[in-house]
Amino acid sequence: MCFILNWFKREIPKEPFMLSYKDKLIMSLLFPGITEHVRILLEKCHENNLNIAIVEGLRSFEKQLDYYAQGRTKPGKIITWTRLSWHNFGLAIDVAFLNDSGNFDDKSWSEDHNWKLLGRLGKEAGFVWGGDWKGKEDKPHFQMTFGLTDDDKIKLEKIYNENMSIKDVYNYISNEIGLT
Repeated sequence: MCFILNWFKREIPKEPFMLSYKDKLIMSLLFPGITEHVRILLEKCHENNLNIAIVEGLRSFEKQLDYYAQGRTKPGKIITWTRLSWHNFGLAIDVAFLNDSGNFDDKSWSEDHNWKLLGRLGKEAGFVWGGDWKGKEDKPHFQMTFGLTDDDKIKLEKIYNENMSIKDVYNYISNEIGLT
């Protein structure tokens, strides 16, 4: 009888960490220098029982301008402060918490979630966390710019516009930061 009781008290082993198909797809479009850091962040979240997923990574210039218009010239709440984002160059991700069914809902961005722990884990994985920004806090946002500045964004946009190729941008970034 004691054996049976002990068997029922056992902790159920945690599911091993696995990237979702959607996370893999989003990561495949990011600058290659950050994908391992993204995987580390997601794995650390799994280990700490934070059920998150990547909402967005690489973002088109058109989408960024559409986001920028929201709350200004289009209805809705302001969700970005810039017309040119590190997302445009595959150097940023946005994440959100999943509900118990593994989906996003209205509560995915709620203050009830442990954003502070999420931010700490992101910084441990090497990211700058938008939750640390004063006045323009962006808790779902993580970026890794490798020392590139806002002035470099303009240069990267020009490189992209020459051939409409994110690969050209990634090659430029790799050369600038010495990844090649």
